Amino acid sequence: DYEPFVSYEGLEQLHRFIFVIAITHIHSWRKWEDETQVDRHDVLTEISRNKTMRGQSTIAKFHSSNSFVVNSFSSWMVILSQFA
Repeated sequence: DYEPFVSYEGLEQLHRFIFVIAITHIHSWRKWEDETQVDRHDVLTEISRNKTMRGQSTIAKFHSSNSFVVNSFSSWMVILSQFA
C-alpha cells in the first residue's frame, strides 16, 4: 500500500534542475561581485571628491563671512590669498 510521493526518475530530474539553477545563480554572483568591485572604487572616488568640495566651500563661507569683506573684489582677494 506504500506509494512514493515522487518517482525515482522525478526525483532525479528535480535534482538536476536544482543543480542547474544553483550553477546559474553562482555564475550570476561572479558578475555581481565584479560589478561591486568597480562600483566601490567609483563610490570611494566620489566620496573623496565630495569631502574636498565640502572643505573648499567651508573655507569660502568662512572667508566671506568676515566683517571686513564688503565687496566681491576683496572677497576674491581673501579667498585667493590662501594659495599665495
